[in-house]
Amino acid sequence: MRATLLAVIVFDVLLLGNVLCNLQSAFPSSKDNSFCPDGWALVDLGPDITCLYISNSTKSFYDANSTCVKAGAGLVKNITPKKHTAMRNVGSKRSQDFWVGLHKERGYDKIFKWVGTVGDGRAEFFSLPNTAREYVSFKEQCGYFSYEPGELELDECETENYFMCEKPSECKDGFFGSKCKQQCHCKGEPCNRREREENRCLWGCEPGWMGAMCDQVKQEPEVKYYCIDPPNKGKYVYIRIYTKGVVYNSIYGLDKNYERSSWCKKTQITRSADLYVISILLDDNTVPQMDDGKCAGERVDNTTYEWTLVIQENEGILLENDVQVTIQCNFTQAETMTIEQDYNISSSVVEMKKQKVAPETTDDDVMLQVVDAYTGLPITEGVIGSSVKLQIKFGLLTDSLLKGVMAYNCIAQSLDGKRSIHLINTDGCAEQNSPVSVFMKQDTHTIATQWFPLFTFEGSNDVLFQCLFDFCFDDSCNVGCREPTRHRRDAASGERTAEHATSKTIRVLPSVHSHNTADHKPAASVDSNQHKQHHMPGEHHWSYLMYINPVTCGLFLLLLLIFLIMYVSFLHTLRKSVENVRREIEGSRSRDKFLNCGCRKPLKDKDYVCP
Repeated sequence: MRATLLAVIVFDVLLLGNVLCNLQSAFPSSKDNSFCPDGWALVDLGPDITCLYISNSTKSFYDANSTCVKAGAGLVKNITPKKHTAMRNVGSKRSQDFWVGLHKERGYDKIFKWVGTVGDGRAEFFSLPNTAREYVSFKEQCGYFSYEPGELELDECETENYFMCEKPSECKDGFFGSKCKQQCHCKGEPCNRREREENRCLWGCEPGWMGAMCDQVKQEPEVKYYCIDPPNKGKYVYIRIYTKGVVYNSIYGLDKNYERSSWCKKTQITRSADLYVISILLDDNTVPQMDDGKCAGERVDNTTYEWTLVIQENEGILLENDVQVTIQCNFTQAETMTIEQDYNISSSVVEMKKQKVAPETTDDDVMLQVVDAYTGLPITEGVIGSSVKLQIKFGLLTDSLLKGVMAYNCIAQSLDGKRSIHLINTDGCAEQNSPVSVFMKQDTHTIATQWFPLFTFEGSNDVLFQCLFDFCFDDSCNVGCREPTRHRRDAASGERTAEHATSKTIRVLPSVHSHNTADHKPAASVDSNQHKQHHMPGEHHWSYLMYINPVTCGLFLLLLLIFLIMYVSFLHTLRKSVENVRREIEGSRSRDKFLNCGCRKPLKDKDYVCP
């Protein structure tokens, strides 16, 4: 039984070790993409990969350095602890002292330098031999690596020693960059590792790749836009075209007859490396131009407008990533639309890819939270009287355009709507006798009030907090109490248009008095769903899974196997020892009976019996 158990344990450990080895081999080292000439040793120093060569003959310091230079290298320099270990391993081929690139000219005021180093080349004090740290000699000195005891020493430069050369490793065909980690996708042949970087791909890139080294995935442009109706500014559409590194030399719009046309007056266009921004204003001048076909765009009805954009790398020809995008704004529903994409590509005739996208929804980009004033975490329930704050987070979506929000008309009410209290007025100021203060900016994506005691209404356990807000798409967002203004009113009719609102319901628990203040914790229930699902751009969310180093894990399993074997062996030895002791006691008792009473032993393996 013990042997079977031990065999099963050994088999499981070996099987797991094989799996770990396979996992380790699934991630090739960057050394696999690098190589050195014959006779040179490939050494991974961490930041880079280098080639080391130990000479077959001895030479003076200057002749040794010249020999290394002719080979496109130099005497080994800038010796780090890792390089020190590698030098000793490579030098074991000769087991003799060898020159390194450390040198000091004649004179007391001269310093030690690494030859062949760009710039000053000054050797750090900690890297100098002990003799150089203790005193400075007037004569010229050169450094060598003493194989025993493995330290740097100084000698006259005319002395002949073996020497060690060093040069950067080369990349295999198809790889380049630091440690040859980057892979190129050149057309016709692999990138030429010996050419300058801008000439690595001589015949262009394979389909779907771009860049000087053809190492960047070529993607279609992405179009996002907002239909905006700010107060007293008129309607406009804000379009952002993400070019994703591709240079588009022709971006234009089509008129209502689907012919190329210029942009309407007051259209603003800005362009950066990877972003093309178009802001089209709709007013009493631009709309008639669109109706007459004099500028890009089309009025579908009194509230809906449509634009067709053409995005091309080169005008007059069609390439794989050229697209035609249709966008539409219904200003009565712009803030409630959801994102859709519909691609139409003809199967019989080569046409430009056509996309129809919907505007980004900004309501989903803003969230009201009730947070614990102590921890700052969102909560869904809290003890009445506990310290809480109202907090609005915005710009939560990827590539959000929001720069801020201006909150106003904040209320708290019971769920049945029978009881309510105004907290913040139309101008963002606190109402008289309101327990809640005005919103203030906390960070680039958060505004919040000061803390206030959590309250509820008589006969209600739940409180609904709700705030209206306006969007800010520039840095002039005025958070807090403002001058009296009008929010989203139509200048002609004076009627209020669709409001933007955000709300949050919280359950209020009865007061619980704790006599042990030392164990006091904030009386609130964390809103785990919101805390997990809504996060700020740039935040880091760590996974609950950890990566375990296969080597460390393998050593641990080996130690565990040794421990189990020793444990089983110990149990076996202990059992034998107990058996031996028992037999020795029985034999002693039998001898005592035989000697004391003259007994006889009637049967084999039986105790002596007295008559």
